[in-house]
Amino acid sequence: EVAAMGSNECHISLVQLAIRTHTAHSREQARRFGVDVLEMKDWPETQRALASYLAKAILGGRDKADAVDAYVSFDMDALDPSCAPGVSHHEPGGLTTRQAMDALHALSSLRESSLVNFVGADIVEFNPSRDVNGVTAMTTAKIAKEQRNHHANAACSFFFLVLRPDALGAGAAYANGRTQGENVAAVAADVLG
Repeated sequence: EVAAMGSNECHISLVQLAIRTHTAHSREQARRFGVDVLEMKDWPETQRALASYLAKAILGGRDKADAVDAYVSFDMDALDPSCAPGVSHHEPGGLTTRQAMDALHALSSLRESSLVNFVGADIVEFNPSRDVNGVTAMTTAKIAKEQRNHHANAACSFFFLVLRPDALGAGAAYANGRTQGENVAAVAADVLG
C-alpha cells in the first residue's frame, strides 16, 4: 500500500497492490473512498509498466513538478505463501519475491525521478510462529533492506517492522536451531546493522 499526499494540498491517494480477493463490496468501498487497486490478475509484466501505473495512481492529475510525500506499507501476506509462509492469512496467487522487489524498485524509480519523497515505511503481517525454516524472516529482512536502501532519504523519518505481540515468545526452535524470538531479533539486527 502506498499513501501519498502533495505538499500543497490535503488530498491523500491510497494505492493497493497485489490484491487477490476483490469482492463486489470491496470494489464499491474502493470506489467510494477513491482507493486505486491493482489486482494480481492485472499485474504488469515489466517493472517499467508497474512504475508507470504507480506514477499515474499516486500523482493522479497533480502537477509532476510538485513531488508528493509517500508512506509505504508492505504487507508480507501480499506474497504468495510459497514465498512467505510466516503470515497469518495464507492466500495462493500472491507476489513472488522477485515481483515484490520489482514493486519496491518501481517505487524507487519515482523517487529518483523526483516524483515522490518517502516519509516513512513499515512492514506488517510477519508472523514468525507460522514461518517455515526462517523463509519469511529472510524475505522480510530483504524487503526491509530494499526499503531502507532505495526509499530512505533526508525526508524519510521512520521505519517500522510490525510483529504480532506474541512474536517474541519462546516456542520450538527452527531448523537453524534458533527460537522464534531469536530469528526475529536476527532479522532486526540484519536490517539495522
